[in-house]
Amino acid sequence: MIELIESERIYVEELQSIMQGYIAELNNSELSHLTPPSLENKKDVLFGNLPEIYEFHNKLVKFFIVCLCFAIF
Repeated sequence: MIELIESERIYVEELQSIMQGYIAELNNSELSHLTPPSLENKKDVLFGNLPEIYEFHNKLVKFFIVCLCFAIF
């Protein structure tokens, strides 16, 4: 169970990094000149439902931790 929680936690951190890094940079108007024309206005295509996936897995990690705490005590 601990290995599953750790794997999920790392996955959530990676998803968060993508959202804070790549998605945020695509939204940054000061950097828009660096975005290739083929990617302009394609955020939804590139990242789809990534925020929803992040939210689901973030809640799942928290749920697993609560379950583990109750199993230990």
